[in-house]
Amino acid sequence: MRLLEHTSGMPLVLANVGDTVTLESIRAEENVKSKLTAMGFCPGVQIRLAGRSHHGPCILIVKGVRLALDWETAYRILVR
Repeated sequence: MRLLEHTSGMPLVLANVGDTVTLESIRAEENVKSKLTAMGFCPGVQIRLAGRSHHGPCILIVKGVRLALDWETAYRILVR
């Protein structure tokens, strides 16, 4: 798997429920990164973590849209 540049961001799954964070980068294969980008996950976008369960889905609000990502994918999204 090809990883993107090293950053100081933390994985999205480590944010507290209710927090609004800023997307810094995505550490994933190109096809996953492309799908996330098409869903609005671009550097600088604000993401609100609306809910999550231990290694289960994460409920996010991105650009006013509520969506769910599996834990593994959300772990690859680095935020600050």
